[in-house]
Amino acid sequence: TLFAQACIDQYASITGFFAAGSPERLYVIGNYASHLKLGDLEISTTGYEDVRGFMAKFEPITGEWVWLENGCGPGANCYQIHDVAHNGVWHYFTSGCYHDQKFVAKYDFDGNEIWMEKFGAKCDFTEITIDDNGDLYVAGTYSENQNVINIGSIQLKHDKGVGHYVAHIDTRFHFISIGDEEIYSGSYSPSGLSVLMYAPSLPFKQ
Repeated sequence: TLFAQACIDQYASITGFFAAGSPERLYVIGNYASHLKLGDLEISTTGYEDVRGFMAKFEPITGEWVWLENGCGPGANCYQIHDVAHNGVWHYFTSGCYHDQKFVAKYDFDGNEIWMEKFGAKCDFTEITIDDNGDLYVAGTYSENQNVINIGSIQLKHDKGVGHYVAHIDTRFHFISIGDEEIYSGSYSPSGLSVLMYAPSLPFKQ
C-alpha cells in the first residue's frame, strides 16, 4: 500500500473517481451532508438534511488533497452528483441533480466549471460516458409530470411507468441529433441514435 486516505463524514458517499494527468492525479466525486473533511480541507452544508455533491483532487506523490469543492453550479442546489467521465486530456464531466432538475457539467482539471446545463423537471438518476470523438452521452430515466421530459428543444413523452432517454451532446452542450419515440434495446451506437425512449431496458456503459 503506497498510501491510504480516510473520509471524515459518516454521511458521505463516493459515486465516481478517475485518474488523469502526468503524473496522474486522482479525482473523486460524491455526495455528503453536514460536513466533509479530506485531509486539511473541509466543506459543509447547513445540516444532515442538506445533501450536496462534492468534487475533490488528490495528489498521490505528496499524499495530499489539492482541492475540495461543492459541485455543480452556484448556491446550495447541487443535490447529487451521480457520475463522472473524462476525456483523459483536459476536461471531465459530471451529471446529477440540481434542485428539481437533472444536469450535466464540464470542468477543467483544476475544478473550474466551464459550463453547467440543466434539463428535465425532476431529479432522476443519470449516467454519462464519452465516445472516441470526445462527445458526451447522458442517459437515465424520467418520471416527470404528464410523462414528458424536455431536453434542449426536444420534448419526449412515454406511455409506460418510467421513460428512458439517451442524449448525444458535443463538448459545448450542443445536441448533435435527436431521434424521437424509438423502441430500442441492445448496445447503443455513438454514431447513430441520440435520444432513446421506450427501451425495455437501458443498456448504457460498454
